Amino acid sequence: MIGSGDIGIDRKTEYWGFGYNLRYDCWGKGYATEAVKAMTAYVRDHFGAAHFASSHAEPNLASGHVMEKCGLKFVGYGEFQKLDGSCKMKSMVYKRGE
Repeated sequence: MIGSGDIGIDRKTEYWGFGYNLRYDCWGKGYATEAVKAMTAYVRDHFGAAHFASSHAEPNLASGHVMEKCGLKFVGYGEFQKLDGSCKMKSMVYKRGE
């Protein structure tokens, strides 16, 4: 197993959000881009999805490059926090299909 990914719709915004995690030794090999393209193509083909959104922690610029390679554009900053609220960090938000 090299990682995992997920995609799902936010019924409030009608954007399909996605995320992924890869083992460190698998970074920089194009796997994340390949996975995102496969996930977005699947929901586009099977559910007619046209709007996609995702975000990453601000220091993780490589994930921003993945999103850009998959056709998303940077739209602004947001915030991530742990479920218990103990840690917050700035995120960068990307969208396609506005």
